[in-house]
Amino acid sequence: MLDAARAQRPLRVIVVDDDADVRRQAERDLGAAGYAVQTASNGVDAFDTMWRNQAPDVLLLALALPRMDGWECLEELQEDEALAHVPVVVMAEPQQASRLPGRDVLTKPFTPSQLLAAVASHLLPA
Repeated sequence: MLDAARAQRPLRVIVVDDDADVRRQAERDLGAAGYAVQTASNGVDAFDTMWRNQAPDVLLLALALPRMDGWECLEELQEDEALAHVPVVVMAEPQQASRLPGRDVLTKPFTPSQLLAAVASHLLPA
């Protein structure tokens, strides 16, 4: 269930992808839907953003990233008590999606409606 604090502030999404076009499009689509969006081009910058700011409501994470890839990010998230609760939607190429059973996967390329549905699925009241 959405708590009162979440209900009174824009829901935060961090988009992590090394492709600037993917980041820009996701930021535009999510921003137009009322989300507060931050972006990062690699896993290290994503963690810096999460540690400096409040944890996001949803993390959109690509797997092929420089410095710290998406696989490493997933491991780090599970080990960090302050971030382990953050829902993750993995943005993956079709051939990668089959290696992610049990994960919420948004297959690239995706449409704005698919992106919004993937994020919203983690924010709906229980």
